[in-house]
This record gives sequence, C-alpha cells and structure tokens, in this order.
Amino acid sequence: MTNTPSTFSLKKVPLLVLKGILVGFVSLAIPGLSAGTFADVLGTYFILIDSLNNLFKNFKTSVAYLVTLFIGFGIGALIGGVAVNVLYDAYPLATFICITASVIGALLPNITRIKKHMKSVKNWLIFFGVALFSLFYSLVLSQGAPADLGPSMEWFDYI
Repeated sequence: MTNTPSTFSLKKVPLLVLKGILVGFVSLAIPGLSAGTFADVLGTYFILIDSLNNLFKNFKTSVAYLVTLFIGFGIGALIGGVAVNVLYDAYPLATFICITASVIGALLPNITRIKKHMKSVKNWLIFFGVALFSLFYSLVLSQGAPADLGPSMEWFDYI
C-alpha cells in the first residue's frame, strides 16, 4: 500500500518523524546532496507534494502529515548542523570521505531512473557541458579560493 496523506494515522508518526529527521540531517550535513532527492529515496517526496496540493481538500490529514514531517526536518537539521561542525573539526578527512560516500550512495538508486534519458546524444552533451562548466568554474574562475560573500563578490560567484 502506498503512503498518502489520506492514509495518515498515528501509528505512522514515529516512522514519519524518523524520515523527516533523516531528510533534515541530509539537508545540512551532506553538502551537494539535495534534501528533495533524499526524500524521494525515502518515499516521502511525492507524499509531501501531494499533501501540499491537497492542503485545502484534505486539510486535517495534510496538515497532520506536514507538521509531523516538518518536526522531523527541524530535529534533523539541528542534529546535522551540530554533528558536521563537531566531526569536521575533529576528523576532517574522515568526515569528507563519509560525505562523499553518502553523495555517491544516494546517486546510485537514481542511475536506473535516468538511464533511459541518457541514450540521447543531446542529453550527454548537456551533462558534459554542465560538468565542464563546473570544473572550469571551480578550477579557473574561482582559482580554488573560497567565495567572498561580501559586496565585492564577482558576478560568477553568484552561480
């Protein structure tokens, strides 16, 4: 049975809060990994969208689902922000390796979804164009230096 806001019950609250904690943790603790992508992996993304779309149609169940999920998001974001700072200060290389492994691991389930779209030469050109631009930006334009977020920021640092 698919989880939808209309099938929301109190029995599902602990699991939903746990999923929210994981998504909130990922959103702050793992740079480069979209919280939306991770929510999709956990199966909460489309239910979240459905809840927002049916907010006025099924108000009570949609709000109950969203509040439960957002409580988890908040808890996870707090844990993620503190954990990454503490771990990175103490173990920078190990933290970097864990973050990189998490990003790669989160990409693997999505590879099967995009395989059918990557048969087109146009899609491969777009993929390599974005990859080359990202590489060019990080190595040439930014010269490997962290971006200055002040008023003297270059135009390409906004990208």
